[in-house]
Amino acid sequence: MALLQRGGERRVLQEACAEAERRQLSVVRGALASLTNAEGQCKQCPACKKAHTPWLHRLQAAASRLRDDISSVASLSKSLFDGLPPGHLLQACHLVNLWLVGSLGPCPEQRLRLEKATWPWDGRGSPTGPEEAEQQAEQQAEQAEQPRPWECFCESSECSYVEIYVQKLRLWGSWLLSQWMHAEAVVLDELSSMAAEQRSLRQKFARSLPTTEALKALQRRAPLLEVGAGNGYWAALLKDLSVDILAFDSEGAEEGTYCEVFRGGPEVILEHPERTLVLMWPDEPDDRGQGSFGLQCLEHYQGQELILVGEWRTSTFGSYLPNIPQHGQSFSKEFQDKVEGEFCLAEIVELPRWPLFLDCLQVFRRR
Repeated sequence: MALLQRGGERRVLQEACAEAERRQLSVVRGALASLTNAEGQCKQCPACKKAHTPWLHRLQAAASRLRDDISSVASLSKSLFDGLPPGHLLQACHLVNLWLVGSLGPCPEQRLRLEKATWPWDGRGSPTGPEEAEQQAEQQAEQAEQPRPWECFCESSECSYVEIYVQKLRLWGSWLLSQWMHAEAVVLDELSSMAAEQRSLRQKFARSLPTTEALKALQRRAPLLEVGAGNGYWAALLKDLSVDILAFDSEGAEEGTYCEVFRGGPEVILEHPERTLVLMWPDEPDDRGQGSFGLQCLEHYQGQELILVGEWRTSTFGSYLPNIPQHGQSFSKEFQDKVEGEFCLAEIVELPRWPLFLDCLQVFRRR
């Protein structure tokens, strides 16, 4: 009898916990749905243009409230961080950043949908009603857990870049979501600090985040030649997997590289015709997708397959800031035109993304 009683108590507790989780997810979903509210949007005044956000006046109006409620915001942020799986917080971080620059339209980019239970839009881009959203949450709970892209990273490095990425976006997502749930606004200076830290991490490691699936896609095309390899982070992970890869950079090997990076630019491609060319963000950061380095590499390359990592005209949030081109920041328009004219797309591997980026790995095969 005692065992039956304890079993019944356990079931009651489990049901109560499940109900509490459903309620929390419903609240988060409702908060994210309000991101599409255009009230207070301004795209005309010089101040908003200078701040690169159409919500400057709204943010300024809410700033004092968020400062006064800092303890409550922090408490809720901790609760969200501790209570929600990473996907919900990463998703929130992406959506708030898109809202900030005025790029969160009525049908948000579906590749940012990491968790259905807190994704407030249906397949048509319309916010879901409470009943439909609850059904989605129940369906998701019944489905077997699938590995998330950020969980599929190479374990060989002592301090995984993707692991750092997940922790950062969890922290940022819980904090931004907490602010939004308090005041339907965020603190602009804090977003700027997050963006600066993001840039620092991308410079320290790599502009795109590697995953096991991406590394395997590269491994299948070995031997490889990466030109413009920077500090060689991806190349180092591939070497850990015993992949035959040579890494070159115009600046040559410097302190802080993760593997041996030889000095050389597009001209070295002619010396290694047997290797598959790998290019990662060749026309960024200084040229912001408008340089000629990638095109120079392509003009020297005669191989059958081409591996590109970064944004593409079909995988970018476009010109959300004045100095960002519509075709993305990784490859120039001329490069993309030439690739699509001479190659056909053979494979795409989705990658974890930093806020406001939609980079991926693409494999092209010569026509």
